[in-house]
Amino acid sequence: MSNNNSNSNNNNSNSNSSGLNDSVTSSNTEQSRNASPDILEYFNFEECDAIRVKKLMLFHEYIVEKTLSEFPFEIFIKLYAKLSPLNIDPYLTAVYNNIVLDSLQTAIRNDFQMICNERNVIPKLIELEKLIRDQPTLLTTGKRCPPMLNYSPDEIIKSNIVELKIQERVKLVAQYKTILEEKNQMNKTLVDLETRKLELMNLIEQKCKNISHIVEQSKTLDQ
Repeated sequence: MSNNNSNSNNNNSNSNSSGLNDSVTSSNTEQSRNASPDILEYFNFEECDAIRVKKLMLFHEYIVEKTLSEFPFEIFIKLYAKLSPLNIDPYLTAVYNNIVLDSLQTAIRNDFQMICNERNVIPKLIELEKLIRDQPTLLTTGKRCPPMLNYSPDEIIKSNIVELKIQERVKLVAQYKTILEEKNQMNKTLVDLETRKLELMNLIEQKCKNISHIVEQSKTLDQ
């Protein structure tokens, strides 16, 4: 009899847990989607039509949703597995929805805003958008693009090749000048060595003559 009651209680708790998990999952998804309802106001910059700023907003929402998905209710409730006999799932659900998720979202937003402020992201994106819009309309679709796209890929490749050739030529000329200077220095060194060699040979020859003269004189004296 007690076994039947325990089994029924387990079944009820499992069904309640699955229902709680479903409600938490739906709540988690809804909160992650609404993580940044007015990110323009949150980051304290004027509303604008900058495409890259909108992409930053979408990226922020993705970060919130991705981070929350890494810590779902199933993982949270496992931290309190030893308390499962007490049937406190409703309490844990409330804590997870009202405290844990809010704390995570607040931490993510604070970190994201700090990074954007430190790196001056928003003004740079707006400035980049303005620079792109100031470019002439070159595409047949009416969209704006940088002037370089007005040229064919072959022309761009040729211009890049010419520039690379010029750079290589400058490097080769510099290397040639260095080698030529080294060669001139070596030639000068060789000339100096040849001069010293001749001087030494002349000195040795003169000494040999002096010795021969002394020998001849000594022979004369002996006679």
